[in-house]
Amino acid sequence: MSHAAFLSAIRANPDDDTARLVYADFLDEQGGPADAARAEFIRLQTRLAALDEADPARAALEDRENELLRAHERAWLGQLRPALAKGLSRWTFERGFVSKIGISAPALADHGGPLFDRHPIATVRLDTPVPSEPGQLAKLANRRWWERVRHLRIGEPAGASIPTCEAILTSPRLAALRRLTVSAREVRGTAPRLADVLSRGPWLAGLEDLRVRDWPHDPSALVPVLDASAVRRVRLSGCVFTVAGLAAFLSSDFAGRPCRVELADGNLGAHLWPALRRRGVRPVLRRMGFANVGRNTDVDLPTLLSSPAAANLEALDASETRLSGKKVLALASSGFLRRASEIGLTRCHVGVKTMAALAKEPAPRLRKLKLGETGLRTAGVQALCGAEWCDNLTHLDLMRNALDDDALVALARSGKFVNVRRLDLRVNSPDLSAGCKAEIGDRGVAALADAPNFARLRHLNLYRTRVTAKGVDAVLNGPHWRISELELGGYDLGADLVNVLAKSPRLARLTRLGLSFTPALGGDALLPLAESPHLSPLCHLDIRYNNTSDRVRALFAERLGRRLEDYPPVGAW
Repeated sequence: MSHAAFLSAIRANPDDDTARLVYADFLDEQGGPADAARAEFIRLQTRLAALDEADPARAALEDRENELLRAHERAWLGQLRPALAKGLSRWTFERGFVSKIGISAPALADHGGPLFDRHPIATVRLDTPVPSEPGQLAKLANRRWWERVRHLRIGEPAGASIPTCEAILTSPRLAALRRLTVSAREVRGTAPRLADVLSRGPWLAGLEDLRVRDWPHDPSALVPVLDASAVRRVRLSGCVFTVAGLAAFLSSDFAGRPCRVELADGNLGAHLWPALRRRGVRPVLRRMGFANVGRNTDVDLPTLLSSPAAANLEALDASETRLSGKKVLALASSGFLRRASEIGLTRCHVGVKTMAALAKEPAPRLRKLKLGETGLRTAGVQALCGAEWCDNLTHLDLMRNALDDDALVALARSGKFVNVRRLDLRVNSPDLSAGCKAEIGDRGVAALADAPNFARLRHLNLYRTRVTAKGVDAVLNGPHWRISELELGGYDLGADLVNVLAKSPRLARLTRLGLSFTPALGGDALLPLAESPHLSPLCHLDIRYNNTSDRVRALFAERLGRRLEDYPPVGAW
């Protein structure tokens, strides 16, 4: 078989690993170093896709994956013409090939054919034109590559009108679609046209996952669409719920099959809770979020958590609701913690006593915990360290809590948190408030970097702390860490930091580095970093609002292309 024949087989069966692995064997037989590297990459990513996130084998595999992509990504991605480079905002390699892209409508119209011919792309985030230009999408509707798309995100970034998206959503080429995310803007008070458009989609009978954002109508209008589909997961955010509509939605035929319903934002206040207790509602609610409900809205957790519709609720985000510590304790008394996988309490009133009480409760499935700006302070973090479930966590957010180095030392010495991959510590410094004296500095992050229990940490946010070059040196070059994303910036960071970054071979591991809002890094201060042999072409570098010189920006743009985030923006490959 030829290269083209193998690629055709892989595109035809994107979920099957067999064709990919046979192609890897074929590449090895060709004997060249470039072919051998691609073969290794295909096998490596195929193995990674099958491994659990906590598997100890991941660390070495991820390092090698990064090395191969640094050396070969541009060749494997294919030559990007300037127009395509400008319109291709993101891409993701999975199991050896680009499988996901974010792209503008004009770039897709002009260059989609070669891009889809080269890669088994199954996921497209289509950055749509302004509502007054629906013709740009209409001329895309009949392109053959839609036949291979399984997941489409449309209407982003700012939301597009339904008429703008209609031609794509009803295209007969899109029949293989299984997951749809649509940001749907319609005029309030008009007929909900989205339901009509979705009902005419040729993919409807096979659709398994529907996510609708910013739709100013009651989602009960979507019930006929969902009943006619194979949907097993529905996520709605920014909709307008009523008691009758929500009850009808949760009692409909689609909710009678194995299904997961996720609701966020909108007007999800306690006035809707009667809908969750209506006769006939199904226990399909798995996630609820109240981030934009408002601080004066009573979410009445006991009533919510005891309702029949929420009997299987496992993810709850009460951020921004300003719940009191007493109300937060309802999470424990209801038994919710025993089944919870994610909890968000950002800007609620947790504090030390509430944290100590929560830490005593069993939470065997908890993976993601957001405790930002909850009044924890260092004593609250010490109470958190007493929880038996700390080892289950993969994401931990402790931002804006007036923490100091003793809090990080407590985390390090706890011997727990062995599966945490994301840790958010931003704005733990006097920048938090006029009276705040606590700050995270070098001693705390050095203790974390030296702690073997945090060896799986990959994403660390230290924005607007008081870590200096000494602390960053510990972060990059510590004995256990393989940091891939590091957020700094927002305070005075000088030339010594730039030198630490530029000279460390472990800089090559970083796929994101944040240095924004740091005027001391303006002008030519970042030149050593721009010239560093260790700066990875995979690194998304944020240097916004630093007044970086044109010379340094040009060097970064040449090396990083679209992965350079600057203000004003610069050109791309």
